[in-house]
Amino acid sequence: MLNTIYFKRNITKFDEMDLTGQCPGCFITFGTWAIDGNNLTYTWEGSEPTTSTYVYSGVVDEMSITGTYTHTSESNGTWGAIGL
Repeated sequence: MLNTIYFKRNITKFDEMDLTGQCPGCFITFGTWAIDGNNLTYTWEGSEPTTSTYVYSGVVDEMSITGTYTHTSESNGTWGAIGL
């Protein structure tokens, strides 16, 4: 499970809480995000979507985000987020 926090100034912190060897609850700064209207793009590595391993795209609707992701070596999928 990927938990992501989006901060001002396009800073993103994430924690992959279910991966063996990871530090659950230890959010690290990684990637960048951009928003255009209600369309969010989270680039997991750096700021260039065409060279990043993961790219998450979604639509913000009040306190939730739903969308798709792409990965360079895995199948693509869907994702979602809610604000608490």
